[in-house]
Order: sequence, then structure tokens, then C-alpha cells
Amino acid sequence: MARLSPENYNPQVSFRYKIQFTALPDVGFYGKGVTLPVVDNTPLTLEYGNTQMKVKGKTKWNDITLTCYAYERMTMDQLWNYLNDLHQDVIQGTDEYGSTYKKDIIIQLLSPSNTVVGTWTLIGAFMSQINYGELDWSTEEIVQPQITIAYDYAKFDTTNFNGIAANIPAQNLGALGALAGAFGGGG
Repeated sequence: MARLSPENYNPQVSFRYKIQFTALPDVGFYGKGVTLPVVDNTPLTLEYGNTQMKVKGKTKWNDITLTCYAYERMTMDQLWNYLNDLHQDVIQGTDEYGSTYKKDIIIQLLSPSNTVVGTWTLIGAFMSQINYGELDWSTEEIVQPQITIAYDYAKFDTTNFNGIAANIPAQNLGALGALAGAFGGGG
């Protein structure tokens, strides 16, 4: 088997991403980190006599967490407005309809040249929890609010997957070749 070479394989690194969320206009600036979607197909076990068989349960999309840096007159203000304008009028105690508070979130995976190589779109996303952070006299840290975001489901679009796989010789693909072939790529 041939060696991996940087010309053919580019690992996705965790610090190359961009997040876009219309409900939080500056989150691309103050967003420190975000967890990617997790899909859960917890199996169901069917018992019969001395045997078992497993089948897929309901597909569930687990919540993601967005960690932010708190900037004065920006982060906390936007988080408060996000809660108050879209989810609940805190003073009045009235909630909004899903058509008001459910918004899509886009997480773009970037290449070293800052081009988009993959996009996660979280459909019907809304805040399920906001933790505004911690204050502590004994530390020297930036306040880091966290938002837990629930969503209905996610879509993933690999902008360059087919082009990358098509340029790698089939003998170098191995198991990746079978995967690429299953999704219409080279191999």
C-alpha cells in the first residue's frame, strides 16, 4: 500500500470552521467552539426463545453546544435579545411559536486556504439552554457563555468530496474507495 501524501489527503482540523446563525449576527466572531452533530440510532433488541435480534431504533439528533467569548456590549446583549425576542418575552411571560424561534444554523468546514470543503446545516435549530458563564474573583479568565442548541435534524454537504476522491488513484483508496463509490465518488 502506498504512503499517505499531503497532496492527496488533507485532514480536517478542528480550528478551521465558520458558524453562521441569523439569530446571533456576530457569532462568527465571538463563537469560540461548537460541537458537531451527533446522530443516535439506539438499537432495539427483539427477544425470541434463546436468541436475540437487533434492529435500528428511532433516529435522534443530539443537541450541540456553542461556546462563546463574552465581549462587552456584544455577546451578552445578543444572547439576551435572542432569548427575549425569539423565544419568550421574559417581562410579559409569553412564549413564541416555532415559526418565530426555529432558525437554521450553518457550520462550514474550511480548508487551509479558507474555502468551504463541507457544510453542516442544522434544520429547525433553537436554544434549549443558555449558560451565561461564571464570574470568579480568584481567576484570570474570559467569561465563556454556552448555548445548548436543539434541532430537528442535520444535513451535510461535501462540496469537494467527489473531486478529491476522483483524483486519488483507486489502489490508494482501499476502504475509502468503497465508501467513495457508494456515494458516487471515484474509486
